[in-house]
Amino acid sequence: MFLNPRYLLTTFIRVEGQDAGFVALDPARRAIEVIYINPEHRRRGLAARALRHIADAALPQRLALKTPLSPGGDALADRLDLARADNLPHEQAKNEEALRVIRDGIKATCTHGKKGGGDPRKPCQRCYRKTLRRYAAMVIDKYVTERKNLR
Repeated sequence: MFLNPRYLLTTFIRVEGQDAGFVALDPARRAIEVIYINPEHRRRGLAARALRHIADAALPQRLALKTPLSPGGDALADRLDLARADNLPHEQAKNEEALRVIRDGIKATCTHGKKGGGDPRKPCQRCYRKTLRRYAAMVIDKYVTERKNLR
């Protein structure tokens, strides 16, 4: 584990000598900022085990997961009885700006059109999911690379 100079404690999750993912904790808020498991290591309970381990160490305060959560993250929080921690105003503003840029980019490049009507204010769901996956992968790769360079 090491301290991110900005404010996060980050722990890499290793399986058989390989990086399988990581967890970043905001210790001041006792909240998980992000938990990521590499695709080839998913569906093995690694995220749940890591969160249980951190939650046990966080006692007597209850551990929280920062919102917004993916459907999988929401289910995991429910299963482990973890609280939700809303983003701080400056974090929320940054997230909203990133989503606006993503939506504008999708609207400018989507070739699928609005088949079947739908809300013209919302982007094509197929392109939206694809772009969010690409964006998340880019952000996670950047974060992991920065953290590995600090080791």
